[in-house]
Amino acid sequence: MTSIKSTSAAARYPTSGLPTREPSHRWMGAVKESCSNVIVTAAQADTDNLIGCPVPSNARVSEVLLSYADAITGGAINVGIWKRNAADDDWEVVDADLFASAMVLTDGPQWNKDITNEAAEYTVAEQEKALWEVLGLTTDPNIVYWVVGDISTTFDGASTVGILFKCRFVI
Repeated sequence: MTSIKSTSAAARYPTSGLPTREPSHRWMGAVKESCSNVIVTAAQADTDNLIGCPVPSNARVSEVLLSYADAITGGAINVGIWKRNAADDDWEVVDADLFASAMVLTDGPQWNKDITNEAAEYTVAEQEKALWEVLGLTTDPNIVYWVVGDISTTFDGASTVGILFKCRFVI
């Protein structure tokens, strides 16, 4: 019988000796959750951003979930990673559609809809890495990133609708 190990398991369990220490985001880390309810209005412009939930740069993202009502008759969003520029209090896109790309929100009501890999960009290999590694950085910047919905198609429908962003991650 042959044992097939992931890359991280192969590194953790060498052929001889004791297992090596792994970063906590990969092994035995604590699951955390952040969430934020954002209210969108009818005819919400496609230049607006929906600031969702914070995620530390050293976290491994497990799930990104959305909940929304059935009152939306049009509208789509990209869901990705942004950071806040403290110098001018502005938002900068880091990866606009890491989790979802032009995802239409007319299939509601949805409760905890898993959109972690709706865009097919957050690969299986990346899902065991810390967020800063997924973003292609060489060192951890030790900052808080944000899961943000970037409106790609103007909303219409009910006068106001809440969209709940929920992110589960391991530190």
